[in-house]
Amino acid sequence: MRYQNPVLRGFSPDPSICRADGMYYLVCSSFQYFPGVPLFESPDLVNWTQIGYALNRESRLNLEGAASSSGIFAPTIRYHEGQFYMVTTNACTWKNFYVYTDDIHGPWSDPIAVDQGGIDPSLLFDGPHTYFLSNGAAGTAGRELSSERSTSAPVAASQRAGRSGRAPAAATWRRPTCIPSRAGTIFWRRRAARSTAIW
Repeated sequence: MRYQNPVLRGFSPDPSICRADGMYYLVCSSFQYFPGVPLFESPDLVNWTQIGYALNRESRLNLEGAASSSGIFAPTIRYHEGQFYMVTTNACTWKNFYVYTDDIHGPWSDPIAVDQGGIDPSLLFDGPHTYFLSNGAAGTAGRELSSERSTSAPVAASQRAGRSGRAPAAATWRRPTCIPSRAGTIFWRRRAARSTAIW
């Protein structure tokens, strides 16, 4: 297949992609703009079609006082056992949250707050366990969440899961071990780490 970059033109920063039922789905930062977190669909990673927004009701997205480059930072999209999840940071409030849906076209759930700081969050599904990871000044932090998707009540308190330094947690997966892949944009370098356990 012949193609020309960029395959997704225009304002589409911080992309995150997952695959479900033979299709690829992408989300990106929307910063101070509403609706928030545009959704795209592609059969081949080249031809993309916008199919909606994950945060399309004002009650789901507080942008009060949002300045330029504030608002929604670096969302991550995940697909697990028939559910789509989108986790992100609202830089207006510096709070992390996630939403979920059975159907990528919506409706999406109301936001579920996660009581952990940092930015560039991600979800890691490891068997019966669900981990929330985020990037902070002291390194990558994580906590295990309840198996009940409608709550973010932690099973364990937050722990540091990585070396010190700013390193986004957005690309984290397990195959066959937990492998956080982190791209540090501040220092113009990329990092990858491999572990047999999340901590």
